[in-house]
Amino acid sequence: IVEGDVAELAWNVGAGAGLGIYSSTALPGVAVSGVAGLEVAFKPAPLDLVVEYRPTLSVVPAVGLSLFGLTAHLRYFF
Repeated sequence: IVEGDVAELAWNVGAGAGLGIYSSTALPGVAVSGVAGLEVAFKPAPLDLVVEYRPTLSVVPAVGLSLFGLTAHLRYFF
């Protein structure tokens, strides 16, 4: 979106699927998520900061839709 001397602002979109165990029922779970996010990559240092909107559709053990899901992370690259 914007690139400067210190940082770059970019957007991303994607999808993913996951498997897990629900702690309350000990049943396996399957879900599909979409993702749309903003990323700030800092040029002088190997760091980026990401904030993502992540709606999720649970498939197993029951079908359910969660439209509100936000994630964020600060990542350091080795």
